[in-house]
Amino acid sequence: MYWIAVDWGTTNFRAFLMKKDEIIDEVIGTEGILSVTENQFDVVLYRNIEHWLTSKGKLPILLAGMVGSQKGWYEVPYQEVPITAKGLAESLKELTTYWGSKAWIVPGIQNLSQYALPDVMRGEETQLLGLADSADTYAILPGTHSKHSVISHGEIKTFTSFMTGELYSLLINSSMIGKGLPKQIDNEKYFLTGIEKSKENIPFTHLIFSARTKQLNKEIPAEFVGSYLSGILIGIELKNVEYENKIWVITNESLGEKYIVAGKYFGLNMEYVSGNGCFLKGAFKLINQLGN
Repeated sequence: MYWIAVDWGTTNFRAFLMKKDEIIDEVIGTEGILSVTENQFDVVLYRNIEHWLTSKGKLPILLAGMVGSQKGWYEVPYQEVPITAKGLAESLKELTTYWGSKAWIVPGIQNLSQYALPDVMRGEETQLLGLADSADTYAILPGTHSKHSVISHGEIKTFTSFMTGELYSLLINSSMIGKGLPKQIDNEKYFLTGIEKSKENIPFTHLIFSARTKQLNKEIPAEFVGSYLSGILIGIELKNVEYENKIWVITNESLGEKYIVAGKYFGLNMEYVSGNGCFLKGAFKLINQLGN
């Protein structure tokens, strides 16, 4: 069985030609949903996967991510958790492309967070379904809006979002903290300094201002301010996590390593797992629910 999995986000496009659960080929590009004009999503999709369709025919396509949002191809309503692959598959948006392929768009999910506030995710639910079907799994998905989720026996139970990545980007690129800084270089020493400061009982908005003042008084070299700020933000995200067993960090290896280092400061046992791998395993579970 050949099929295509697509992870279509705000700024990125990734497509995978699959044979059952095996990757045969992939396309990675920058044509995120915000670059699509006049709702020509199927045109952009075809342009990226035409060579597969030419050789394999009208393959079924599963699409996840922001492609199912208000600004995407079709808005697919959020589904409530707890939810399994079967439940999510029952809410897929089905459509037929202009060249005749059947396609399905994965809905996002919603819940009240651990702090009793409304919360949503779109795209990460497919990655979460790709984790092993073990009991009581805690997963963290770092990113623009990091997600912390509890999964049990293949069912997504609950999740909470943190604006860690977006805050970092805003502070470095659009605030006085980042104004005039040179290109940022990763530095473990100042990253760990930021983590240490995050453990203290310092008001958050005062703490992040120290990323500017410590650079002004030469405590932190200008090229390492981002490392210090990253340590603060990741530390703030992790400091209230209470979980004794292994926590899976679903992301790329470099970002995963940062979270693992930070987690040790809070006594957390973390292990990296490939975000791509989880996405494709989750997508395979969903496509299987359709009988393809």
